[in-house]
Amino acid sequence: METEIGTTYHRIWFAGPKSYDGFMDIDTGKRCYEKSVVISLPFINLQASNPTSINTCIRFVAEECRKRQERCIVAFDQQLFIKAIDIVSLADKIDELSKVIVRLVHQLISYMGAVEKIMGGSGLEEMWHEVFAKNSVVHMAFITSSFAFSGSKRSFDFEGLKTILEIYDLLRWVTAQEAPSYANALKRVPPHKRKAKNVSLVFAKSKDTSSEEVKETLLKALAPSKIKIGIKNVKKLAKGGVAIECDTAKGTETILKEINSNQQLSNAFEAKAPTKRLPRVVIYDVDEAVSKEDFIGTLANQNEGLREQDFPSCFKLKSKQSGKCHWVIEVQPKTFHSLLRRKKVFFEWNRLSLREFLRPTRCYKCNRFGHISTNCQQAESCPQCGEEGHKKAECTNEAKCINCTEANNKYKLNHDTTHAATDPSCPALAHETDQLISRTNYGR
Repeated sequence: METEIGTTYHRIWFAGPKSYDGFMDIDTGKRCYEKSVVISLPFINLQASNPTSINTCIRFVAEECRKRQERCIVAFDQQLFIKAIDIVSLADKIDELSKVIVRLVHQLISYMGAVEKIMGGSGLEEMWHEVFAKNSVVHMAFITSSFAFSGSKRSFDFEGLKTILEIYDLLRWVTAQEAPSYANALKRVPPHKRKAKNVSLVFAKSKDTSSEEVKETLLKALAPSKIKIGIKNVKKLAKGGVAIECDTAKGTETILKEINSNQQLSNAFEAKAPTKRLPRVVIYDVDEAVSKEDFIGTLANQNEGLREQDFPSCFKLKSKQSGKCHWVIEVQPKTFHSLLRRKKVFFEWNRLSLREFLRPTRCYKCNRFGHISTNCQQAESCPQCGEEGHKKAECTNEAKCINCTEANNKYKLNHDTTHAATDPSCPALAHETDQLISRTNYGR
């Protein structure tokens, strides 16, 4: 809250009880709340429950308040509040941390609750739904309203809302519900800015031919300098395959033509461009009782430019919200870009949020990528430490990602492995997400 909250409380206490209006008159007497103020602060890219990140957070706020010459009050929820109190109480008297006042966030809710009714119909709550988790929106609306409303007139400042809306497009790419990671950064890059890879696939027609043999044969038979192409990467694939990445689309066409027109190579190998998957979009919070046919029909009827045939494939995902589900739809590139520009779709009496759906296939038995548990032939492993013989709930070992560990050993990489296989900031997950994007047809 603001700098004077603590002293205002004591003034009211000694002067006798006052009404809500009286409290606001004192609190805002020396400040002008006619204009909204939006202050951007950097994200702290650490786990919230880690005492180190709590210490970083408090020190950051203390330094900002020192620069602004304001009193520092930091509010935490129940679990983090206890840790924060310990950190501040152990700080040396000359340390800036000793000047920090730590409060429990629940102490603020009753005050903020008085502002909620003023918020009605403003549109702020719906706007924040686009960026932040739904359960946190109501609390953020309270906080925003204390700056977006005049203390005396209770009138909404639309200039303040305009400012917030202007930074909305930036926020929607910067903010995510998962921990910050390279994989999440990829998700936030607008699809029209993603560069497609120029890849050709070469497979041996004989099942007895290995990927290494295919690669060696191609390296001997073809000279990139003679056919004037640039090769960025040659990667071995399963089942006797090789992926060749060129620097241009024309280079890919050239190498495919060279292989298929060479009788010796075409007799032994099959060369083709990869068939890319269609992009997918997830539409959030649809009533669970809605059938697939009704879902597609309603989308087509209520949203201009959409047709039922635009959705060749779709499936449901569970939602944390009772009675709701999310629908994932596979669409043509043109429809995909149209949906992302809309940002929301009409559905009966609601406007539903959407975003691109990027989720690499993962096995929850062995915790590796590329297959699901029903097709898994590996031993079951713990997602926390990667070892066999126990479940995550029984694990007492330190976190060690099985995918990053194997990638380091196989490809001589240096990925951080001190995290669970299910960690959203996992480098192996980032790689799989990147591969998924490269296999997607965005039509550009």
